[in-house]
Amino acid sequence: MSWNYVKNITKKPRVLFPKGVIGNNQQLADFTNHTEERKGGVTTGRAWRANELRLKSNYDLHKLWYVLLKEKNRLHGDRLLALQLNQQFEVHNNLKKIRLSMKRLQTVVSERRELRDKYRKYLEEQYIQQRKNEELEEKLQARGFDTSKMGEIVYDKHYGAKKHAANFRAKMAEIEKDYQEKVQKQEDSDKQTVLDKDDMKLLTINEHNLSEMETIKMHVKNFYHIEDKAKRQIYGKIQSTKATHAREIFLKELNLVGWQFKNKTANPDPMKASLEELS
Repeated sequence: MSWNYVKNITKKPRVLFPKGVIGNNQQLADFTNHTEERKGGVTTGRAWRANELRLKSNYDLHKLWYVLLKEKNRLHGDRLLALQLNQQFEVHNNLKKIRLSMKRLQTVVSERRELRDKYRKYLEEQYIQQRKNEELEEKLQARGFDTSKMGEIVYDKHYGAKKHAANFRAKMAEIEKDYQEKVQKQEDSDKQTVLDKDDMKLLTINEHNLSEMETIKMHVKNFYHIEDKAKRQIYGKIQSTKATHAREIFLKELNLVGWQFKNKTANPDPMKASLEELS
């Protein structure tokens, strides 16, 4: 038998509570019951608005995010405690406000990030284009070319293309307007015709005398990414198709004229025939 065993047996137990003190369980519910504030007694307050968050700096938004996160974790802890004690959790409204505020804060941060990325991209493209122009000017100077009008060339390259694109869109809108007027005029007219809408579309395009580049651009979207040889082949194919279509239109109109002349000869005007007989 060891001395430690004897010591534990002979050791007197320590008295933790004094004798004669009588307790009660009258206030035990205070350890588990939620306060009036957590039960929903405080109903004031609202979620943060996006316009209010946009006025704050990134540092303030960062601090506000952690404040909302801390409050959200506290409410979730209260909810789990109420669930374990089979009690009712009555501050769902506060939790919804915090979630809404956090979502709006994330939206504001995303807007700033997107704007910052766009501005950075703009600066990078501007710097890259400037460096390209400088390198091109140095190469031309090394070859002995005059670079005094380099600024006008760069301006026409960047802003002249936009001007040409605007003119092309205006011309396409004018062609579409003339085509719609022709179709409407044909529908309102009582005259007999053999032309359909595709035929009228081709006639309207031919009336505006489009250039080779405009003709290709009207049929091909990635016009500027095509080589010159491919452009010539595409233009030849388009012109061949248009010539075949124009020939079909000519034959339709020729057949209509022949049919009208034939019917006019076979069935002359009776009033005119009676007048000729009297004369």
